[in-house]
Amino acid sequence: DEKMSIIGYALLIILLLVGCSAPVKTKFSGTYPSIQLRGLWMACFQGASTKNPGLHPQIHSVFCDCMLDLTRGRITSQELQLKNDQNEDMTGLFTGIAHECGVILNFIPNQEQTNA
Repeated sequence: DEKMSIIGYALLIILLLVGCSAPVKTKFSGTYPSIQLRGLWMACFQGASTKNPGLHPQIHSVFCDCMLDLTRGRITSQELQLKNDQNEDMTGLFTGIAHECGVILNFIPNQEQTNA
């Protein structure tokens, strides 16, 4: 009986180790160097703080995390750098992403829900 308990625990540990060691697929390819991510996040935070100075910094932080997550999912680091190097206007890209983050974070109402 004691032997069965030991075998049972050993099997449980083996199953946990095998199950927990499966590779995790990430949303992003990792093309953004840390320095670029920091720069983008800081630019977002400064802009959000300037535009809405009365809001708590934590709100700006969550908003900028969302902005970077959506940006990284849509455009590679190299594409963004090329647009920046060519002085391409990216206002439309970032305005759209900002609006999506506003909806995702419930800062602004979702038009689909309000029109339903």
